Amino acid sequence: MSPHDIESLARTALPEMIDDLRTLVECETPSDDKELLSAGLAAIEDLALRRLGPPDEAVRHDGGEHGDVLELLYRGTSETTVLLLAHYDTVWPAGTLTEWPFTVTDDGRVSAPGAFDMKCGLVQAIWALRLLRERDLPRPTVCLLLNGEEEIGSPFSRPRIERLSEQAAATLVCEPAAGPDEDLKTARKGVGLFEVAVEGVEAHAGLDPYGGASAVHALAELVTCIA
Repeated sequence: MSPHDIESLARTALPEMIDDLRTLVECETPSDDKELLSAGLAAIEDLALRRLGPPDEAVRHDGGEHGDVLELLYRGTSETTVLLLAHYDTVWPAGTLTEWPFTVTDDGRVSAPGAFDMKCGLVQAIWALRLLRERDLPRPTVCLLLNGEEEIGSPFSRPRIERLSEQAAATLVCEPAAGPDEDLKTARKGVGLFEVAVEGVEAHAGLDPYGGASAVHALAELVTCIA
């Protein structure tokens, strides 16, 4: 079976994929709402069960105040492991769906909070694996890792992601590609998180302006330097 054949199968399944996307989008999952995150993760787990059957292994890590991390392992035709990363939290606050409901335009464009980033990629990952399993095609063992705090820097899931990536032959992040060519991204800009404390020296602004040191000015210079 050629890649073109697989693409044709995916196009045939598109209505079901859109239904799955609607199901996930209509479970709002803002990063700061543990109750909604738990409900959203349950919906994803149910979707994976319906589309892929029971996983060979399932591990859930309690994220505390953050969304839980769920690992679903599906054994393939080889022992080689590929890690698929997908986050289920979104930047949109609860209630956004009321004003911005799930819609599909005449040209096939889906619009809804969290549809692009990244519940669409999550659905694509599940269906890609489903099509390979349905046709019993050669495939690696796949670990699907779902985290619920990517939008705030993955403070809980990062160590687990790093550990599993070290054991995998390849790690794919399932956010849909942007741009007309829809290329696979192999690199992108980095992200830095900094906590800075600045102390000044008091002095009378009128009588002795040069005897002090402005913390505000120093911080402004530091921000420019870091950037």
